[in-house]
Amino acid sequence: MDLRRVSKDAARAQVQRERCRRRGVNFYGYRIWTKIEDRIVRNLYPDYVALRKALPLRSYWAIQSRACYLGISKKRKPWTSRDLQKLGRIFSQATWAELYQAFPGRTQNEIKSRARKAGYTRPRVYPKTGVPVLDSIRSRAFSLNLSLLDVDKMARTRSYFSSARPRDIEKLNWKAIRRAVKALDGEVMPTWKNH
Repeated sequence: MDLRRVSKDAARAQVQRERCRRRGVNFYGYRIWTKIEDRIVRNLYPDYVALRKALPLRSYWAIQSRACYLGISKKRKPWTSRDLQKLGRIFSQATWAELYQAFPGRTQNEIKSRARKAGYTRPRVYPKTGVPVLDSIRSRAFSLNLSLLDVDKMARTRSYFSSARPRDIEKLNWKAIRRAVKALDGEVMPTWKNH
C-alpha cells in the first residue's frame, strides 16, 4: 500500500469537501441544510403543505428525511410476535373499532399492510345498494364465490353490477337483471301486493 498516494487522495477529498461547502452543496450536489431551514422544519412539522410552501427548493422526501434526522418525526412502533399472533386471531372477524382498540396508536393502513404481509384476510362483503333484487344478486354471487365483474360478464353488461353506487328503482336494467339471475341459476318471480 502506497501511503503517499493515500495521503494525496485524502488531501484531494478535503479540498473537494471545502469547495462543496463554499458552494453550499454536499458531495453529491444537493444543497446543505441551513439552521434556518431546520428551524422551519421544527416549527411546521408535520404540516407538509406548509413545509413545502416554506421550503420550495426541498422535495417532500427531503423534508421527511430531514425531520427524521432531526428526531422530530413520529417513531413507528415495531410489530412484535405477540402483536402478530393477536392480529392473526382477530383480523378476520373483528370490526375496525375493535382492531383500533386492540392495537392503539396504529392506523388502518398500518394494520392492513401488516395483515397483508402476514397473509391474513378478511371476508369479502359486497356493499348494499338498497334495491332488493340487486342485493339478492350480489349475495348469490358472494355465496358462489364470484366477483361482481364475473356477474357483469355473465349478464353481458359493462359495470352494471360491479359499480357501487345505489340505483333508482325506476331505472333498473331488467334485461341485465334477467340475464344475471339466469346465469346464477335462479328465477325472477313477481310478488303481488294485496290491496
